[in-house]
Amino acid sequence: MGPRGEFRLNAQQQYPAAVPATPIFPYASRAPVSLVKGDNRRKNVLDALVAVDREVRPAMARKKYVLIKVNNVNTNKQLAATHWMPFAGILDYVAPRFQGAGGDRESSSGDTLEGFDNYKYCRSHS
Repeated sequence: MGPRGEFRLNAQQQYPAAVPATPIFPYASRAPVSLVKGDNRRKNVLDALVAVDREVRPAMARKKYVLIKVNNVNTNKQLAATHWMPFAGILDYVAPRFQGAGGDRESSSGDTLEGFDNYKYCRSHS
C-alpha cells in the first residue's frame, strides 16, 4: 500500500498482442464518441452531445422524428432506471436543433407509466 492507503502496482501489466481479425460487419467509418466528466448529469449529457454535434445534427436533419429510449427496468428502484437528469440533458440538446416530432419509449417490468411518474420523466425540468 502507498502512504495514503492506496494500492499500487509494482510492475507493468503485460497484455498479449492484438489478434488481427476480419470485422464481422464491415464498416466505412467509426461512430463518434465523446467523454465528459463533471458533477451535473444533465450538463454532462448535453456537453457530450454538443461535442459530437457535427456528426449528430446532419443525421437528425434527415429524420422525421427523434425517439429517446430511457431504461426503466424497475419502476420503484431508481438504480434500475435512467435518472431524469440525463434524459433532460438529451432534451436540452434536441429541442433547439430538431423541429420534427419526438417522443420517448419504454416498456418496463412493471407499470411503465408509474415508472415515468416516479422518475419524473414527464415533468418539465428547468
